Amino acid sequence: MKKNLFFITFLCLTSLLYTYSQNLPNGGFEDWEIRVLYEEPESWNTGNQEAFIFNTATAFNTSDSYSGSSALRLETTVTEEDTLFGYAFCNGTVTGGEASDTLYFIGGIPISGTPDSLFGHFKFNIPENDTAIVLLSFKREGIIIGQNIFPLYGTQNSYLSLGWEVQTMIETPDTAMVAFACSNPDNPRPGGWLQVDSLWFGGIDDSIPNSDFEVWEESSYQEPVNWVTGNLFAYLFGGDTCATPTEDAHSGSHAIRIESVEDNMPSEGGLTPIVVGFAIPYSTSFNFSESLPTFDVGFNPSALTGYYKFEPLEDDTALIYINLIDDEENTYEMGWLLLPENVYTPFEVPLFTPPGVTITKASMVFSTTIYFMQGDGQSGEIGSVLYLDDLELVNPCDDFPPYEIADVSYPTCDDNTAVLDAGDGWDEYLWSTQETTQTITVTITEIATYSVTVTDSNAGCQFSDEVEIGVPTGCGEAVEIIENRKPALELYPNPASNIVTVKLLNLKPGIYTLDVLDITGKIVFSEQLTISQNIKKTILDLTGYSEGLYLVKLSGETFSQCERLMIK
Repeated sequence: MKKNLFFITFLCLTSLLYTYSQNLPNGGFEDWEIRVLYEEPESWNTGNQEAFIFNTATAFNTSDSYSGSSALRLETTVTEEDTLFGYAFCNGTVTGGEASDTLYFIGGIPISGTPDSLFGHFKFNIPENDTAIVLLSFKREGIIIGQNIFPLYGTQNSYLSLGWEVQTMIETPDTAMVAFACSNPDNPRPGGWLQVDSLWFGGIDDSIPNSDFEVWEESSYQEPVNWVTGNLFAYLFGGDTCATPTEDAHSGSHAIRIESVEDNMPSEGGLTPIVVGFAIPYSTSFNFSESLPTFDVGFNPSALTGYYKFEPLEDDTALIYINLIDDEENTYEMGWLLLPENVYTPFEVPLFTPPGVTITKASMVFSTTIYFMQGDGQSGEIGSVLYLDDLELVNPCDDFPPYEIADVSYPTCDDNTAVLDAGDGWDEYLWSTQETTQTITVTITEIATYSVTVTDSNAGCQFSDEVEIGVPTGCGEAVEIIENRKPALELYPNPASNIVTVKLLNLKPGIYTLDVLDITGKIVFSEQLTISQNIKKTILDLTGYSEGLYLVKLSGETFSQCERLMIK
């Protein structure tokens, strides 16, 4: 096991056009997008890479230029965590050292001689007790042989042409580094800014790349919609892509492939820098200052299910970390390990919450290594690969049959009261009359609607039904009871694997047609039903049908309804 640096911050036919709803956002990884982080001048690295972590920027493309259409503007910005100063390096990155002494860097500008000066056009506003910096460093064969620091003070509201002499060097440099900072790195003061345009060397023919800051490019990377992965950190740290869409999927067109990769940050203490392969779902937005992004949950999940393949190096073990959060911000943490598998293998993580708790959101991490949540300086193996597809939270409420009021004793000519029974076995009852008992007795003087909501506290599930009751008519002759319920078709379980119960609610007696259609609109099953007052349901045997989305349609002379059915 290597020791590594660990970098994290922390669907009738029209309906068939819609994707089957999943309660974990984009759990099938079918949807991907390009995310733009910020804009950078070509050939320059700026403090935006650092500032983006805090959802801000310190380097900007400004049209307030000396020549052309663009110039570089650097600003010192205050965040909740820190004061960030704007800086820019041409074709290189500083790796260490002190600005007052010697800054070490990688990259730079290849040059063929020794410049005698540096020229440019500048505007600035530097607060009192602060200093902007112009830096010019030189290397030969990778060794620093000279460094020049030129300070800027005060305010200059129009472009000023400035030039500085370069200190004499014994050797001829082969690489130069040009850099700017709008504040003293050791003590940045908020509000300072520096604008730079039209740069050139004196004494040599070599030019400074994109010296007039006319060319800018978007810093962007690809991610699955509603997920953040190690791609962001691999991008920021100069490493390879961690998470990619793959056609090697359990179902659909894509799955996600996650890999731990080496980044290009300088090593510290001999450790190999690594960006761990991970993926985290979120609902609408995320903030890097939070410990982990979250997504909304509208029920108390009983399990997380999905399919995976895991190809580790050495003894890596993949990790699923789950944190359920209730409406009072209490957290319930769980973990699950995924062992090596070279074919897609189903998994199910049981989830437990105390009775009476209402889960409102969750955070999850899927990682190529168990060390992700440990933060002990170990980060697993570079090259361990995890595939994920068809992730879904199990809603225990889906296992309940469709709910309806169990019994109604209707009013008669001799008694204008009705008794409504919501059914036994529920933990809580709430009627529209605000009564909280299993049964209620109401006096009927006109047509009225009564509803009830029942609760299973253990599963955290609620169901509702209503009934419309009127006074009897024709007393002394035949008694007619008025009950108006909307006809309906209900399916359960849904999703199903083979046997499906089709519940027929409040349908007028008659002949109906029951059709099952696939996603192309083709009828794959059809039967005729004769419905009488005594028929409440029928059974569909879909054994042998392919997994996927289907449409169940019931139609009669005065009724037609379509319901989606998922076969898994």
